[in-house]
Amino acid sequence: MEFGRTFLRLLSWVILTLAMSRCHGFLEAERLALLQIKTSINHPNGTSMPEWKDGNTGDCCDWSGVKCHKATRSIIALDLSEERQYELGDWCLNASLFRPFESLTNLDLSFNQLVICTDDEGGRIPLKPDPLVQREGGLFQ
Repeated sequence: MEFGRTFLRLLSWVILTLAMSRCHGFLEAERLALLQIKTSINHPNGTSMPEWKDGNTGDCCDWSGVKCHKATRSIIALDLSEERQYELGDWCLNASLFRPFESLTNLDLSFNQLVICTDDEGGRIPLKPDPLVQREGGLFQ
């Protein structure tokens, strides 16, 4: 009987640990990456994606532009089209922000004034987008 109680306690601990590694249905690393992407899109003072909030008590998979896998709840698609406000100018995207999305299969960055940037000793230098890659105002469509 003692073995049964110990087993149930251990099983409960494992389930609780797995549940806490997710933020209302998806991985914490993905939630943090979404918030970093929001900061990047809104730099220096934009207001896009107001419902993407740190500490949001709702399911992050319900945020606008976010689509999650039904079973795993990991992010499989991001529609960020037309999120960057025009008056903010070009968006130098840090592509490493998308690394946490291991299940991502669809990404729409169109109409965001996206430019390819490189770091140099003097700071960020925007490069002109490759016309073969850019179509209808966005990259990687």
